[in-house]
Amino acid sequence: MASAGCESTGKLPPVPATHWQKRSHVKKTNYAAFENYLTVKYERLTGKTKTRSLPYIMTIDPSNVCQLRCPGCHTGLDNERRRRKLKKLSYSRAPVRLKGGVLDSILEECGDILFYCHFYNWGEPLLNDALPDYIRRASERNIYTKVDTNLSLKCSDQKLEQLLLSGIDEIAVSLDGFSQETYQKYRVNGRFDLVLQNLTRLVDLRQRLGVNTKLIWNLLIFAFNEHELSDVAAFCSERNIEFVARDAVFTSLMPADWQPAYRREGKPNPYRLHRPAELASAAWATPSGLLPLFVGKPKGRTCAWHYGYTVVNANGGVHPCCGLYKPSDDFGRVTEEPKSFGQIWNNANFEAVRREFPNGEQIQAQGTTSACLRCRRSETYRDHYTVLDREIMVKYWSLSTESEARQLDEFFTLLQKSPAEFVDAYAVRYGDSPQAISVPAAQAISAPVVEGVA
Repeated sequence: MASAGCESTGKLPPVPATHWQKRSHVKKTNYAAFENYLTVKYERLTGKTKTRSLPYIMTIDPSNVCQLRCPGCHTGLDNERRRRKLKKLSYSRAPVRLKGGVLDSILEECGDILFYCHFYNWGEPLLNDALPDYIRRASERNIYTKVDTNLSLKCSDQKLEQLLLSGIDEIAVSLDGFSQETYQKYRVNGRFDLVLQNLTRLVDLRQRLGVNTKLIWNLLIFAFNEHELSDVAAFCSERNIEFVARDAVFTSLMPADWQPAYRREGKPNPYRLHRPAELASAAWATPSGLLPLFVGKPKGRTCAWHYGYTVVNANGGVHPCCGLYKPSDDFGRVTEEPKSFGQIWNNANFEAVRREFPNGEQIQAQGTTSACLRCRRSETYRDHYTVLDREIMVKYWSLSTESEARQLDEFFTLLQKSPAEFVDAYAVRYGDSPQAISVPAAQAISAPVVEGVA
């Protein structure tokens, strides 16, 4: 396809619409979900090592199998090694698909308090035929559901219909280019024409079935596809697809000349999702005023992945964050047994990282928790879902005053206005000593801009 992108016109493509401008990611209205959210905030602010709360955001991987060989992905690199008949790496994962019994165990224990579930991590979710049924089970519990897919595979109309009718809220398609020439550079073994055909069919089926699923075109920005961004934006605008252009994570296996112009010049991503003016707009106001960028976040180097978010891999292995891949990084494994996840959530591994997570100094660590204890991830990564946190706050105050959850007004007000006062008030409810517990105030809106919900 011909491209008249930003290099030829000298203009930037349209800034993509942000998630929060279109719809909320919060569907929960029940008391238990909002109480658990407050308990997560209290336990992080006070540095609890053993928690009563459970995570309110989960990444659950339906499949760690993938047909592509992307150079920035561990699964893709494993596929390339197998293709070249090279020796298997010690940390390679055996191909597996998530069992329905494992998901049922998670939902039985956590379903009432989960706000958001991302069915994706290290594989292609559509390679698990049970995916629509898994999404349906989560959707029935008012959990917002999202799937990321490369969509470079043959899909019958029936398969796409089942996906759309599952109750899924978002389908994000990874498509890094507007031609086979550009697309295949990173999405090795992918077919651009097949992905575009499948995406167009999803648009048509969405309209015919009368569902409101958000479709997203996710594009990693490289030097070789920068000139196509305007064309992608125009294509998406005409079909009610949200266009999201993201920074790629560069590895040593990726050529340096793949860096887009703005990164070579040391400039920020001009297409980023959330800008300071948007994050400070009236859309983020509650009865207590404008929300801070980070809600209930203590000063110092702490990690929301140890309290509010987590990852369950396709084999049931639990990782503290979505950036880990090695089986040796598993903190435990969820089974089909009742309350299997909760036992892992408070095992010795999670207690250790909550207690010893590095506060600016290098920690010499070995064993299961070493990846966390040596972590140097950015603040943005450690509070990856801060935009969803703000949506939960806004959602709470949108509930009717007759809602049972509105019994928590005092705590939601204090959490926003003064985390230290929130801790003192919530300590009584939690059963801790009613004496004042001194904690730093949460960081203000002037903190760095984040990319928001993945």
